[in-house]
Amino acid sequence: MKKLLILFSILFIFSNIFAQFDPPSSYTKWQRLRLWAQKARPSADSLNKNWTDLDSLLNALIVLTDTTQLEIVNGVLIFSQYSSGHNSFTTTAQTDTVSILGLDSGDVFIVNVRETVPGANDLLSVKLINNKAIIQRPASGTSGLKYNWIWRRKY
Repeated sequence: MKKLLILFSILFIFSNIFAQFDPPSSYTKWQRLRLWAQKARPSADSLNKNWTDLDSLLNALIVLTDTTQLEIVNGVLIFSQYSSGHNSFTTTAQTDTVSILGLDSGDVFIVNVRETVPGANDLLSVKLINNKAIIQRPASGTSGLKYNWIWRRKY
């Protein structure tokens, strides 16, 4: 009986020695995912925790995506049609308007002249009011002046 107890004790000790897993050697900077040294033996629970954390992070990115800025089309994350575009002034009008639902006066809205070298009367400015960007220029600018615009929500 004593020999059998010693044999079981030895088997138990060896099985615990060989079944031990290595702890992470470090963690990633931002999401604190576990990292292991080369030839380390991480446990399945540790590896699964990394995959679960990555899955949660990716899901949060997709779920929290602002559709006025980004959208997913055929599985690809792209800028929304509402985040940029182009327009033109009617003849020599001094103002033109771009309407975007959700545009706020604190957002970033950039305009630049396209397809021509701007003259002194083609310098553009922008005023953001109630879901609208009002693009302004001095009188007597280039007839039908074309411009590009980019909108970024400021959070």
